[in-house]
Amino acid sequence: MSNYYVYQRLEDLVHELNPAVVQPYPLAEGKVINITDEIKREKQRIQAALQDQFYNNNEGESTAQLIRKSHHSLVLLINKSYETRNHDSAYKMNVVKPLDDLLHCLDQLLHWFHQNFNGYLTSLQPYPITKLRSIRNLIIEKKEDVRDLLRKAGNEDSAIDVVCSALDEFVRRIDQGEAITKHEADYHKDLLKDIERTNGHSQIVSNCPSLHELLVYWNLNSKECFSYFTKGLEDIISKYDTIPKKLQYLRLQYKYVHQMPELPDFKYDPRYPSIKEYFCDYLLREIAHATEEIEYMNRKNAGPLRSDQLEKIANDTEFKLLCNLSVDQLSLILRALYEIGLISSRSLSLVFKTLTKYLATPVTDDISWENMRRKSYAGESNDKASAIQALLNAAEKIKEY
Repeated sequence: MSNYYVYQRLEDLVHELNPAVVQPYPLAEGKVINITDEIKREKQRIQAALQDQFYNNNEGESTAQLIRKSHHSLVLLINKSYETRNHDSAYKMNVVKPLDDLLHCLDQLLHWFHQNFNGYLTSLQPYPITKLRSIRNLIIEKKEDVRDLLRKAGNEDSAIDVVCSALDEFVRRIDQGEAITKHEADYHKDLLKDIERTNGHSQIVSNCPSLHELLVYWNLNSKECFSYFTKGLEDIISKYDTIPKKLQYLRLQYKYVHQMPELPDFKYDPRYPSIKEYFCDYLLREIAHATEEIEYMNRKNAGPLRSDQLEKIANDTEFKLLCNLSVDQLSLILRALYEIGLISSRSLSLVFKTLTKYLATPVTDDISWENMRRKSYAGESNDKASAIQALLNAAEKIKEY
């Protein structure tokens, strides 16, 4: 069957019911009844036509693509019908009743889509204005209660503003008629629910403020949130008078952030990294920079080193080489380098025993070489993937030289 536009008659009705078209007199009651009956018939015809398209697809598109495209067209028609329904002259021209019937019909078709083909739809499908308005009104109704709830939980206003700013931005986008996805709509609905569920408190797993942990937990990765965290960190770091103190603080913060939980598959903006990923990367860069500064100052101020001084450096965290990988990931790389012959030694154990005293990771200052040896034989899939990616990054960097 040809992939024709099955909603054409309903779209024509939206045009015919436009108050700017229904001139010069209001729509007659008999016409309203006829349109209502036609809408009911069209709904049945459209369902049959769509099923025929989906199950007898010969257009070269996948069934999933066809379903998503039809769903997208339906949402656009709902938005157009809603806009016409809320025209200033809609009541005057007696088109509200047939447009309400049309919107009800379209909502039933949308429900039919999700009932029968939900597995083909994605979170990036557009969300209809009729449902967005309900979320918008809920946000406006509850926003001040949310602010009061978060404030009573002892959270500072600047952190509360990050949450409220995200809610305000969502309302603004709806009012401006911007395209909004199901993912975005679901996120804001669930965010409101979770704020009320937690009462603005988190299960404390660090010494960070409660709302900081919740921002990570909710993965509210807006630009405002990124800015809030980085500016706050910079303000705190600027108060330390020595680089070693800064380094100690940065490492401690990395440990805290690294252990914070995140809601799975829950992210404010999928285009950006998660709050946890962004902040951990930021801290690692600052840790690396502080470590380089310390090494530079020590090279600048120190003369030739004796063997006892070298041993002291090996046992001093400030003088160790910071490797921005976990112990598990590092152990896999060292084992691989030994087994392909890039590192030579009497045994793999000796490799670990020799090197670990000169190494530190962002979360481990004193690495146990025995633990590293064990870990190298029990690598988990995610650690293997991270180790491989680190080596690939190094290979790409070498190509640039």
